[in-house]
Amino acid sequence: MLAIWTVIPTKPSHVVLISILCLDLAVLGWQLLLIHRARRLSGTGLASMLLALITMIAIGFALSTDINRTAAALLREPPSPAARPILKTDGISAHLDEDINFNTYASMQATLQAHPDLQRLTLDSRGGRIAAARGIARLVREAKLDTHVSDICTSACTLIFAAGQNRTMSKQARVGFHGYRLISYVETLNTTDEQDRDKATFIEQGVKSDFIDRAYAVSHDDMWFPSENELRSAGVLTD
Repeated sequence: MLAIWTVIPTKPSHVVLISILCLDLAVLGWQLLLIHRARRLSGTGLASMLLALITMIAIGFALSTDINRTAAALLREPPSPAARPILKTDGISAHLDEDINFNTYASMQATLQAHPDLQRLTLDSRGGRIAAARGIARLVREAKLDTHVSDICTSACTLIFAAGQNRTMSKQARVGFHGYRLISYVETLNTTDEQDRDKATFIEQGVKSDFIDRAYAVSHDDMWFPSENELRSAGVLTD
C-alpha cells in the first residue's frame, strides 16, 4: 500500500486508485466495528474474534496488493524514445507498412532520432487513427521527407503521403480516399470540422481544393481510388 501513498495524485488515474484504497480501508474499519459489536452482544470468545480479525486483515491485504499491482501498471513511466521500435530503414529511406496508431507515431519519432539523415518515407498502409496520422504527417513535414507509396495508401495514410515534399508512387500502387466517420456513443468531435481541418492541410501541401472536396464526399464505407493521372493533375503526386 505504501507505493500508492508515495504518488502525488496529479492524474485522474492516481485519484481513482487512492479513492479505491480509502474505500477499502473504510470498509475494513466498518467490518472491524461490526465484529466488536457482535462480540459484545454474543459474548463470543476472544480467540474467535482474533481469528475473524486476522481473516479480515488478510482480505484487506489481498485487496491492497491487487490495487498496488494495478497502480504499478497504470503509473508506469512510458518507454524512452530509445527503447521504442524503429521502422524498417536503411538509414536513408524508412518503410511504414502497418496500421497507423500512436505506437506507429512513437516508432516514427524514434526512427527520425536514430536516423537524422533520413530522406524518404515509403508507405504501405490502409490507414488507422486520424490523430496519429496527423502527428506523423507533422514529423514528415518538419524533417522535409519525400513520401512514396509502394503498394497501397488509403484513408488516414493519405495525410502522411500528402505531407511529403516530393510525392511519388509505384506503377502498381493505389491511393484511396473517403470521408470520416465518428465511431462513438458520445459526440465529442464534429466530423465536418475534422474534415475541413484536414482539407486545409491538403490544400497547403499543393492539392487542389476541388479534388479534396470530391475525396471527402465519398462515404466512409466506400473508397475512391483516383487514377495516376488524376492524382498528378490534382497535385497529390509531384513527380
